[in-house]
Amino acid sequence: MLGVGAVQKLITIDKVSAIYGPLCSSEALSVLPITEAAGIPVVLSGASSKTLTGAGNYVFRTIASDSVRAYAVANYAYVKGFRKAAFVFDNSQDAIIQGKNDAQETFVGAGGESVSEESFGGKDVDFKAQLSKIKSSGADVVFVGAFPKTLALIIKQAREMKMSTQFISFDASVDVKEFFVIGGSNVEGVIAPAMVKPNTEEAKSFETRYKARFGVDATIYAAEGYDAMALLLKAIQKEGLRGDQIKAGLLKIGNNYQGASGI
Repeated sequence: MLGVGAVQKLITIDKVSAIYGPLCSSEALSVLPITEAAGIPVVLSGASSKTLTGAGNYVFRTIASDSVRAYAVANYAYVKGFRKAAFVFDNSQDAIIQGKNDAQETFVGAGGESVSEESFGGKDVDFKAQLSKIKSSGADVVFVGAFPKTLALIIKQAREMKMSTQFISFDASVDVKEFFVIGGSNVEGVIAPAMVKPNTEEAKSFETRYKARFGVDATIYAAEGYDAMALLLKAIQKEGLRGDQIKAGLLKIGNNYQGASGI
């Protein structure tokens, strides 16, 4: 993976003491053996696989596990009366695979039935074969795990195939402009989880400053990214620039930190 080469360069050539990122879980998991061996703290703001929880002594994150969202949407679907679920997901992303497993387990555990499971590659753009199987499965709800562009394409193609089934994303993939530009009216009614914006002075201040600087409301992961860098800075100021010092600082301040995305 590209992330491995980039991290090796940062550590061996640039001699960094800490790393922000990678954004995605698969890349994060691939670089952790390198950063752990080197004693380099890694702070993640978008990598949400639950596999990352407890994955090392030098890994931290400012985002909740995907499992939290998967449990929520699966329970929501069952409570709303859906009983036969299909699952279609990107099989190249660890967090999405785990999210699918968690949503499926939760839905079936509540009393629902999993009637179809289809996957696709990260670069795929044609999903008609998977959707055709789902259409014939009798599913009354479709759980999707995909990045925004792909999610929009899947739903658009489903509507073109006259599928009126309810689509639910078990990932927070709809909070970007690209999703609506590609999906258009086809994505009306799609259900997706969202991270709660805390009603705190820190969060309000971040939202105000972000919009003043960029001219738009803060997008998905913006607050989490801000907090990741703020935590790194505070840890360095508190303990020092060495990797072990930054780790110590993060452990001391992390649990009580009040930031743009919450506690």
